[in-house]
Amino acid sequence: MRLSRSVALLATVALIVSAAFAATTASAASSGGRTVVTVNPAALPTLLAVGVAPIGPGNLTVGDVVQASFPINGNLGGNRQVIAHRGGLSFVPLGGGSLRITNFNIDLKRLQLTAVTVLNGTELPDRVPVFNIGSVQAITDEPTCSGVHAGLTLTAAAAGALGAPGAAGAPIGNACVG
Repeated sequence: MRLSRSVALLATVALIVSAAFAATTASAASSGGRTVVTVNPAALPTLLAVGVAPIGPGNLTVGDVVQASFPINGNLGGNRQVIAHRGGLSFVPLGGGSLRITNFNIDLKRLQLTAVTVLNGTELPDRVPVFNIGSVQAITDEPTCSGVHAGLTLTAAAAGALGAPGAAGAPIGNACVG
């Protein structure tokens, strides 16, 4: 049961982080853009077992593919090295509790997505590195990406925080900034 909870947490975190990562292009960095994340189908059964809800203005759709989308706020700082997003996801892990991940930032130097995280009502003191940004993953039935396309994998920190250290590097999905 503990492993199922960890996988569910991983899938949810993956949705959020994936969305944030896609904003790595200069065109996406401007306010008004949107990042869409397509979840790896292997993570779908676990995700569906968890009560997941979007935190506005984020959006979550479940159909033939699971996608999350988040509006881009713009750049943080004058160096254009961090791209900020609004919205997020909340969910109830298997076995109870609560998790909220919001305000995703994509760090273009570290190729990592971080989020403000609230676990069981307590905000963690530092941004949590959720995903590493890398190569696009092969996902069946993924809609065509007309923007910047990148793959998202779970960080060791996120896997450890979810109680599943062996899941570090797990493919979560692809992000598309259009």
